[in-house]
Amino acid sequence: MPGFLGGDVLGSSSQLNLFSDGLIRGNFAVGPIDGSGSNVEMNVFGGFIEDSVTAYAGSVINFSGGIIATSSTEQLAAEGGVINMTGGTLNAGGFARDGGTCNMSGGSIGSRFASGQLVSQAGGTVNLTGGTVRDRIFATDDSVFNVSGGTFGRETEARTGADLRLIGNSF
Repeated sequence: MPGFLGGDVLGSSSQLNLFSDGLIRGNFAVGPIDGSGSNVEMNVFGGFIEDSVTAYAGSVINFSGGIIATSSTEQLAAEGGVINMTGGTLNAGGFARDGGTCNMSGGSIGSRFASGQLVSQAGGTVNLTGGTVRDRIFATDDSVFNVSGGTFGRETEARTGADLRLIGNSF
């Protein structure tokens, strides 16, 4: 995708592929914000995203390369949708909530300039099987966070009502 997009919504029955020469500016919604979407897919193979991206119900974000960099702590969010992170870099954080799922098997969250966190919030599920979370994993009320691989920083927090599962004995 040449050029840039910004502040846009990717609607139902749509696919967007972002390659190394692509740029997305502003908040970007993958799927309609009201959760009525279906068959919506965003593939990030490279390029640069300057602000947050959210996967709403009926949508999938496959993030295998590129950089998402913003001053916001929430850069990649699954709000009813699914995020599959196998590579690339988030400078700050990834979130799952309201029926959303974030699967991280590669890539990195955080940089030497920004703390990195991976968070499951109410109604969300995070599955960490690989990759690096620089600083913190965090499970809030009524969420699920499964850790069976990968590396993460010094902070691990699970609030009352959260389900944080450490599977295995080496991370």
